[in-house]
Amino acid sequence: MFPDEYLAHLKSIRELFRLTREFGENEEMFELYSCWIGEESEEKEQCLEWSLEDVSARIEDGFELMEKQYIRIRIN
Repeated sequence: MFPDEYLAHLKSIRELFRLTREFGENEEMFELYSCWIGEESEEKEQCLEWSLEDVSARIEDGFELMEKQYIRIRIN
């Protein structure tokens, strides 16, 4: 079993992507960048590009959003 914090994290991520799927348009891109307040304008080290389907599979495999992780996600 996973710690409570991880389960809360998964719940939040699933809800974020559910809302993205609900309100996004087909082939639209959105960006997800995990950072602290004030770090938004810093140069991003790496950009991951995923489809929303990729994210859904990764969530079930144990997805964890890391600090300063920048992901562009295409709605399909």
